[in-house]
Amino acid sequence: MRELVGLGNPRNARHEFIVATVTNFTIHRPAPRFAPPLATVTFTVGQEGEAAGAGIPDGSVVFVSFLSKDGDEGPLIKAFGAHGRYRVTLRTPDSGVSEIMVGGFLNSTKGTPAANGTFWIPVINAPLAE
Repeated sequence: MRELVGLGNPRNARHEFIVATVTNFTIHRPAPRFAPPLATVTFTVGQEGEAAGAGIPDGSVVFVSFLSKDGDEGPLIKAFGAHGRYRVTLRTPDSGVSEIMVGGFLNSTKGTPAANGTFWIPVINAPLAE
C-alpha cells in the first residue's frame, strides 16, 4: 500500500533526516605495550544539510562503536558533547578499524525514541587514516 501512494517500501527506505558526520579521527600513538591503541572520534549529528544539532533534542544519547577489519563489532561507548557536536575516545580493535558506527536515541516523547527509526545513524565523511 505504501508503494501505491508513493511512500516506497518501508524495509528499503533510506532514513536521511539524521546523519552523523565524522570531522576528525585520530589514533593515539604510541600504542600501549599490551593493548591496541586508543582512538578519538570527533563528529556531529543532525539533520542532513542543516547545522550540527538540528533536529536533535537536548538529552539525546549518542554512542560509538568500531567495526573491526575482521567484521567484529566493538563495545558501545557513550560520546560526550552537546548541541550535535560530540567526541569519544575508545580502544581500536586488534585487526584495525574498518568502520565507525554511530548510534543513538533521541530524547523525544513523540514517535519512536530511536534516531531514524533504528539505533544506528548513517555515517558520512569518515576519514579512516591509521
